[in-house]
Amino acid sequence: MASLRFAFFGFALVPLFIASCFNPPVGGGGTETDDATTGGCTPNVVRECTCPDGAMGLETCVGGIDFSDCQCDALATTTTDATADETAAPECLNDEDCADQASECVGATCDGGVCVVENLAAGTACGDSADGECDGADTCDGRGACSTNVAADGVECSTCEGDVCSCVEGACGECPGFAATNEFLTPRSIAGWELEGGWGLFTAAPATFASAAVTFTGQVFGTDGNRVSPYPGAQLEASLARTRPTVLPAELEFQSWHVDEGGIIGPQPAAFDSKRVSVSTDGGETWTVLADCSDGSEVPPAFCGPRLDERSATDWDAIALPVPPELVGEMGIVEFAYDTLDECCDVERGWYIDSLNFATECDCISDAACAAYDSDCGIAECFNTGACAFMSEPQGTKCGDATSSWCDGADTCNSTGQCLTNVRPSVTSTCEDCASGSCTVCEAGTCGDCSATVNEFDGPSAIDGWTITSLQDGEPAGWGVYPVVPRAQNFDPMMIDGGVLQGAPALGNDGNRVRDYPGAHVEESTIVSPVDVVPETLTFDSWHVDEGGSGGQFDTKIIEISTDGGADWETLVNCTAEADGTPFLFCLPEPVGRAMDDWDPISIDLGPWAGQMGQLRLTYSTGDSCCGFERGWFIDNLNFAVPCD
Repeated sequence: MASLRFAFFGFALVPLFIASCFNPPVGGGGTETDDATTGGCTPNVVRECTCPDGAMGLETCVGGIDFSDCQCDALATTTTDATADETAAPECLNDEDCADQASECVGATCDGGVCVVENLAAGTACGDSADGECDGADTCDGRGACSTNVAADGVECSTCEGDVCSCVEGACGECPGFAATNEFLTPRSIAGWELEGGWGLFTAAPATFASAAVTFTGQVFGTDGNRVSPYPGAQLEASLARTRPTVLPAELEFQSWHVDEGGIIGPQPAAFDSKRVSVSTDGGETWTVLADCSDGSEVPPAFCGPRLDERSATDWDAIALPVPPELVGEMGIVEFAYDTLDECCDVERGWYIDSLNFATECDCISDAACAAYDSDCGIAECFNTGACAFMSEPQGTKCGDATSSWCDGADTCNSTGQCLTNVRPSVTSTCEDCASGSCTVCEAGTCGDCSATVNEFDGPSAIDGWTITSLQDGEPAGWGVYPVVPRAQNFDPMMIDGGVLQGAPALGNDGNRVRDYPGAHVEESTIVSPVDVVPETLTFDSWHVDEGGSGGQFDTKIIEISTDGGADWETLVNCTAEADGTPFLFCLPEPVGRAMDDWDPISIDLGPWAGQMGQLRLTYSTGDSCCGFERGWFIDNLNFAVPCD
């Protein structure tokens, strides 16, 4: 700052200037003279000044008395009050001016006279471009540094001269050691294996048509046999699993679990669910069979025996298969082969193995070699066994898909680091959360909408929930699902379906016939449907051979509806009461000789009850055991109480 001193002589104030410290104003914005009206500088005049680091700044005359402190960041943004078109010089004119601020993972460009510096995107090539299994090409890390991408020690590779390789200090070399057993804890346990068909890692034996899945305590290796996803679908399976090269011990030891026909029954070979274990020391050119369930061995391994029971998840067989002495210590491949030979049976679950003393993991050496297998259910670390295993989250921890529905529950962790999908079995699991509200069964984790519009009575389950009552003491009620029309006393039996009458089986009542046909009795009984939404019009197909009921007391038919749970019933059709009106076709006599495809289409108005929840009641009364030509009354394709099968 310029020096300004004042001397006092009596009452006079005389300014003393030190000229050597004076700097002229910038841009000709005025001159500093003794004519200044308020002091030693012209008010608001701006001039350059020198900053402590030697750079130039600006200072301003304050109140005409003295200049302010030097503002070292003001030169580029401030001009004098007398200069409107002079600006500070830009930092750059082109990208080359910014080159000294860039590097192989940092970019610098000139933008509006200012150098803009940014880190290059992760994955941008830098440094050494050589790309190998254990030392990948260098790339930027997105934070301005060049990463060498050297694989962690223990990561598996394939370019060494040995049979099993792993990375050490960025180079691929022969595996230095192996884990004691293969517990199939992570996918690393089957790296390099050759798999065909259903072989893979499982946390459960799949659901069957008879029961739910059997969940193992951890992860195992095996095949689901004749089951196929979405379970419990059926298939014909012929498959194999081959290990990567392994030193063959004196005995192949492992745990085995199976539910199937076994492949052998006693000393005689069977044709189904056969299993075979073989070894090869020449890369698969030739094989030595150690066990074959189809060869009729007198003492077959436990996995050859039939197991079709509800087997516990912890009920494993200990297996030990001797290896020929000349092969012990050799590097070889072990093959597991499985052939169901058919899709039978509904209770089967497949074949699984665990705890192998061969084909174990190459020593993981460091936790970094296991990091690729981290999951929602645990961090994969290199355990002292030499194998990767999980530091597991607590059992039941949410993982994977957190959405929960009737057929696909929220995914949860088991106790060994695997994420369980909790999908209900397809086909065998009913559900209640489909979009339409009228649901079928679970299929691949989804609740299906019921697409059926009529009850075709295609089996006994079609009348599940219906109530049948006999109104004649000591006489059976004839209502049921019939595949054939009962035999009349006058004629031979005639099939309802048989390619003649469409839609059979059908709901019906055999009337005055009684088993064993063509016995005769008096029939009087009812059948009441489950509750359903009442449609605008009730429709069905009708077939009868009897006296009809119209105009008389024999073989009468009544159809009623209730919307209060059966407390009260409203009559829709009463064949006896309609004798003087225009009766429905099933109220008319239908004598001998009716064609088997001669169905009557029936429509009944339900307008007053439409949309309400209701039930139907059908009543059939023969009044007597006459006559020898009669066969009863049958209905099909009813648009009420439609099941989703």
